[in-house]
Amino acid sequence: MGSKGKAGLDFSGKVVLITGAASGIGAATAEMFSKLGACLTLVDREEEDLAPQGVRVNAVNPGVIRTNLHKAGGMDEQSYADFLESSKQTHALGRIGEPTEVASVICFLASELASFVTGVTLPVDGGKQLMCPR
Repeated sequence: MGSKGKAGLDFSGKVVLITGAASGIGAATAEMFSKLGACLTLVDREEEDLAPQGVRVNAVNPGVIRTNLHKAGGMDEQSYADFLESSKQTHALGRIGEPTEVASVICFLASELASFVTGVTLPVDGGKQLMCPR
């Protein structure tokens, strides 16, 4: 362990997994979302195993975030723009998220400010889970 991030922060003993908004609501059907749902279980199991060794395991569960993920998967520009626009209605805050909003939560969970936080999955989803039936 003992690894330092670019900003010189010590990230040893910290694991932060990135899941996805659909992973916690039972609506996942695609292979990718099945894997993301498994991350939630991994957080619980690994936290139990690693906490006694001083390793904290947490996860963030982002909503729709403005990235190139969908375009990399083959979505054209107009379809992506339409997707982003329609996604605003599925988030309680009425907008989609930005990568920096997720990154700041990851940095928090990996920092000493969260030294007593372990085994949690933190939604960073603008209230998307609030808007989805379970």
